[in-house]
Amino acid sequence: MILGGAAGVLTGAVLAVVITLALTSGGGSSPSPSKDSPEPKATAQPIAQSPPAQQEPSREKPTPRSPAQAQPPKRPAPATLSPEQLFEKASPAVVYIVVRDKEFKPIGLGSGFFVDANGLVATNYHVIKGAEFATARLSNGSTVFVDGVVATDPNGDLALLKVGGSGFPWLKRADGALPKVGAAVYAIGNPRGLENTFSAGMVSGHREIEEGLKVIQVTTPISPGSSGGPLLNASGEVVGVTTAYLATGQNLNFAVPVSGILALIRKQGKVQTLASAGGQRLDEAETEELDNAFAAIDKKDWAAATTLLTALRKKQPGNPFVWYALGYLHRSLGNHEIAIEQYNQAIAIEPDNAGAYHVMGVAYEKLKRYAEAIEAFKKAIAIKPDCARPYFGMGWAYYELERYTEAIAAYEQFLRLDPTGEMADSVREDLPRLRRLAGK
Repeated sequence: MILGGAAGVLTGAVLAVVITLALTSGGGSSPSPSKDSPEPKATAQPIAQSPPAQQEPSREKPTPRSPAQAQPPKRPAPATLSPEQLFEKASPAVVYIVVRDKEFKPIGLGSGFFVDANGLVATNYHVIKGAEFATARLSNGSTVFVDGVVATDPNGDLALLKVGGSGFPWLKRADGALPKVGAAVYAIGNPRGLENTFSAGMVSGHREIEEGLKVIQVTTPISPGSSGGPLLNASGEVVGVTTAYLATGQNLNFAVPVSGILALIRKQGKVQTLASAGGQRLDEAETEELDNAFAAIDKKDWAAATTLLTALRKKQPGNPFVWYALGYLHRSLGNHEIAIEQYNQAIAIEPDNAGAYHVMGVAYEKLKRYAEAIEAFKKAIAIKPDCARPYFGMGWAYYELERYTEAIAAYEQFLRLDPTGEMADSVREDLPRLRRLAGK
């Protein structure tokens, strides 16, 4: 089974994936809102009227209502759209997600879609896993920054993200059971980075890949980069989230039913922030400048990247992400004092930027200012207690200060949070020596 949207092609057993909830994007008429849709706000005040004149009560016995009359009226079936209408209505709510690590290297590409107007985006868990930075490109070419993750379901391969801004077009969720076998379905995604690709197919089966976990088998083509995109019915409602395809077969593509995302919306909690939090929206021209800066970073062309980001900083001095990126570039160039200044600017704009505190601690360590490094790591931990890397940096700083007992405690907490990470084995090798130094 190949997952359809990450930096590479992942093989293995089918994973459950969904992104649900579809919301209306504003174009054309839309069905009546479901119970999960936000209620429209009243804009007009009721007009004061005189109370009706009192009437003599009727002496006639009321006619009893039949059970059929007592039932609420059924919601009318939504109108079927042509493929052209469906794409025009739904595509503005679909985004192209790019995920990067702490060194700005791309580690995931995928799709997602807005589930409300206030910046909630549904996507696959594997798309966002390991993210330090994440951006979402809109259909109009502009870019918004991912502030963080509000809910995840790793077993179902689902994630709910929060991006900065409001007033986004969103997709509506289909009600009821799984779409019937033979029903027409459509997918919108970004396979291999080809943004807003539209494809058609039909439901070819319902499969239970493990107990209680069903997926929708479709003939709609799915490729890497499509993960997290919506699977739509002929009315433009989301019925599932495209997720995977079999490498050894043809037209064996899968989506998770739309009901999965509803659970995430109900359990969403505090935003687990990313270092990209607080970034201001970039227009199409600024998005191109950022892409060019990332391309320069990928080539380690630090001078070109610095020039591009400095120009972007002049346009958006209040964007913490730009300051953060400049700090990273100066740290890569060995200008650690300047890097710390850039990180401080990012923190002044976005005080809860745990990532900025962490990399500031790394810069202080490069300057052998270990006490200041420890304070920076502590601030990162206070914002994001479940992040392992600051504990690793703090352990190293305590070791350099010969405060071995505190170094041991920091390293042990690092291992509790990240027992299989890239630095875990080296920490395990160092702990016995640290315990001897501490007299334990």
